[in-house]
Amino acid sequence: MRQVVSISFPPDVKQQVEDLAAKRGISRSDVVREAVKEYLILTEMRALRKEAIEKVRGATGREFTDEDVFEIIS
Repeated sequence: MRQVVSISFPPDVKQQVEDLAAKRGISRSDVVREAVKEYLILTEMRALRKEAIEKVRGATGREFTDEDVFEIIS
């Protein structure tokens, strides 16, 4: 079951949400819902990345860059 959450935005952000909703043909709630979902996913991925970097650093004494990882898995 959905629950209502009330939030406030500065006028410029509110206008951007309204413009995007109109452009995509969806509701403001859908725009905000999608944005929050993406934010939560990104936050979790950043936390997992940080954890992985720390484990690798602890195991190897070396910090791998994103480029290093890309090179290894390519």
